[in-house]
Amino acid sequence: MAGSSGAAGARPPKSCGDSVSYADLLENALRPERWAKIKWAAKRIPFRGFDSIGTLKHSFLDQLGFYAIVSGDYVLYVGIAWKKGRTLRKRITEPHDSYEAINGWLGKNDADAEIMLGALVDCPQKRPSKQLREDAERVLILDNDVVFGADYEPREDMHVENVGSHRPFERVSAWSSKEDE
Repeated sequence: MAGSSGAAGARPPKSCGDSVSYADLLENALRPERWAKIKWAAKRIPFRGFDSIGTLKHSFLDQLGFYAIVSGDYVLYVGIAWKKGRTLRKRITEPHDSYEAINGWLGKNDADAEIMLGALVDCPQKRPSKQLREDAERVLILDNDVVFGADYEPREDMHVENVGSHRPFERVSAWSSKEDE
C-alpha cells in the first residue's frame, strides 16, 4: 500500500535518523549561518604556575584551539592558538603583553586564576577558516565582558556554543551587528 509505514525492515531516511531529536532540529533551524561549537576541558591549569605547562599532561595542550584565563566569574583574557605548529602549549607559554596586566589585576584583587582550554568541535565548514576562528574568539571577548579583551568586533554576525566545562562563559555567546529595536 502506498505511503504505508508498516513494511518490515522499513527505516526512515538517514536525515531523519534515530539520533535527531526535535530539540536538535529546532536548535539547528534557529542557529545563525555563522556559528562554532567550542568544547571546554574540565581540567584547568593554575595561571601563576603555568611555567610547568612544558611537562604537564593534558589532552588539549598539544592541539590547536582556544584558551581563556579566568578568575572566579571574571574572564580576564581569551586567546587562540591556530597557526601550524603553534599548539596551545606553545602559545600560552610565549611572552604576552597581557600577562603582566593580568598578574597586576590578580595582585590588586588578591585573587588566583586558571587557564581554560577549548577545542573547536563543530562548525559549518569542513576546515574552519581563519576568519571564522578569529570571529569566534572576538565573540567570546565581546559577549563575556573580558577584562583584558581587544577592542574589535567580528566581521559578521556569529553564534558560539560553549559546551563542556564552560563556566564562566555563558552556554551561548553571540554577536550581531544589528542594533536592538
